[in-house]
Amino acid sequence: MVLARVCAVARACAQAPPRRRCPPPFAAAVVSICERNPQICGPGRCVPRQGGYTCLCHPGFWLSTQDVDECRRSPWPCPNGHCENSVGSYRCLCSPGYRPSAAGTNCQGQWGPWVPPTGTPGSLGGLSLARVLADVDECAQSPPPCTHGCCENLPGSYCCACPTSYWGTVPDEPYIDECKNHLACPGRCANTEGSFRCECRHGYRAGTGGAPCTDVNECLEGDFCFPHGECLNTEGSYTCLCAQGYTSTPQGTACTDVDECQHGGVCKGGRCANTDGSFECHCPAGFRTDADKALCQDVDECQEYSDSLCGAQRCDNIPGSYHCCQLFGPQLCWGGVCLNASPGFSCYCPSGYYY
Repeated sequence: MVLARVCAVARACAQAPPRRRCPPPFAAAVVSICERNPQICGPGRCVPRQGGYTCLCHPGFWLSTQDVDECRRSPWPCPNGHCENSVGSYRCLCSPGYRPSAAGTNCQGQWGPWVPPTGTPGSLGGLSLARVLADVDECAQSPPPCTHGCCENLPGSYCCACPTSYWGTVPDEPYIDECKNHLACPGRCANTEGSFRCECRHGYRAGTGGAPCTDVNECLEGDFCFPHGECLNTEGSYTCLCAQGYTSTPQGTACTDVDECQHGGVCKGGRCANTDGSFECHCPAGFRTDADKALCQDVDECQEYSDSLCGAQRCDNIPGSYHCCQLFGPQLCWGGVCLNASPGFSCYCPSGYYY
């Protein structure tokens, strides 16, 4: 009865991480995760502790706060059970005939270490030696056990050597659905027999060899946002940083011209004409726009051109133009009195005369 529990739980193969060897014939002493996987900390030293472990990092490294999924490591932990990841550690859900260790990170025989039976010389606890050694080869049965795997006969039992993506389970236990792990795919996960397939969302692409979906950097794969913007990659997509005079589309994936003339507040007193990436103001003659193209302003020709316009005459600016007026002189108001006015001048004639 003691020998019957050797590898007794591996009765069939179900989907799981890479293949591992069958468990030893007898339960071993509790082995810490640091002894099973000394490289678990990377550039540091693994120190066991109650319920898990901690890492003492080498100089120049620091302890990452990101959780490590120990259940995805190789060799696979919990050889006689199923590994369940938790924050900062993991635990073993043991197969029938095994129980978790004190730390919960290993599965050991339900009855503890094997102790040889006592009895008189030439016997094993009252059982004949021939009877104890009369092993049944379960692997020779029809149909053979270990679906999807190779059957290995053991004294009093058997175990299954499973291929990649399968692990030894009790009879009729379904294989593991990797899609239950939300980290398997950032898109839609489709479980298959012995593996899984990632059906990625838009903006993601499945890695080689069934690797999880990874983000596509669209900015490296085309002239997106060109020529009026700069492409900025985002998780699962991208966005456009547009130049002045352009704005991004509602989806943020292209740059379009801004029609400033439709927004108002420009070219007051003139006519606004939209251009690609900007606009122009067409003002009436004698007017021009200010620096911001907000309105059309009168041009003071008299101030800008000075004496070049009216010579010896006085230059009077008027909206949109200017006026040249001759100062007091004999040719004006002949026989009368010429008085300057704004604009122009006035003549005052003697009594009995008119201008």
